[in-house]
Amino acid sequence: MEAADAAAEMDGAVREQAHEILHGMGREQVMEVMADIFKRADVDGSGALSTAEFQKCLKEADIGLTKKEINILMIECDANQDGTIDYAEFVPVAYDILVEIVKSSLVQPPSDLEQYLLDLFTSVDNEQLGRLQVSQLSQALRTADLGLNRVQVHSVAGEAPVDEDGLVDYEAFVPKAAAIVHRLLDYDAQAQRFEAVQKLHEVSARAPPDFETALMAAFEARDPQGKGYIMAEDVERVLTGNELPIVLGSHEINSVLSTLDDFVNPDDGSVFYPEFCAFAAQILAYLAEEMALYD
Repeated sequence: MEAADAAAEMDGAVREQAHEILHGMGREQVMEVMADIFKRADVDGSGALSTAEFQKCLKEADIGLTKKEINILMIECDANQDGTIDYAEFVPVAYDILVEIVKSSLVQPPSDLEQYLLDLFTSVDNEQLGRLQVSQLSQALRTADLGLNRVQVHSVAGEAPVDEDGLVDYEAFVPKAAAIVHRLLDYDAQAQRFEAVQKLHEVSARAPPDFETALMAAFEARDPQGKGYIMAEDVERVLTGNELPIVLGSHEINSVLSTLDDFVNPDDGSVFYPEFCAFAAQILAYLAEEMALYD
């Protein structure tokens, strides 16, 4: 009886923790993201998505949902089993379903993360040179189904040391990458981080709250016609030059630049910089929190 009581107490404690944080975010933040992606996918405003549309919008959520979480959400959110997901069905149950998934996954033993990452990076090294671009590292991590959100992926990739050719010796980087990923996947560590961030009244950051505005101004200076587009190389020059009110460290520059491929138009190499600025600001805010908590 005592063992059963202890197990029940542990289950309750884990469930309570899971209600506080999922994928590095709190309940309100996760639900805002989930509601936003549903509404953006619902282009006809019907309040419902097909299962294929629902699966696609969950994959694009960029909050680190794993294949398992997506599959369970698809099954559980179709309450009336009609092959469509209604907004009214989705919102009340989505977060609680994710809580149960996280709770159940906490007891699973960790895999050999270093070997997993080495195999992952090797698989995208088509020429088998032992070196990859930072953007290639981040893309590999995004497709790895590790449960990292998009900002976390780029913060990991940004830690990679870059040589004079702009490439990373990924085998040498793997131990450091594994340590970072392990911390990001460790529920207790992330729960402590979330609690610490909540207690910070003002993060001591190198990226000030108006960084997005400053970055926009620098890009607009290179866009005299005000079209909202500049070339990718101009983005790099702004971030690595002296056009911003702060000097970014190599980790910050690498983390932000590792996202650039997501925003580049493959036809002409241009970047729609308002979207890029918004995401760059998210990454730098996250890194600022990391520095305030762990440096």
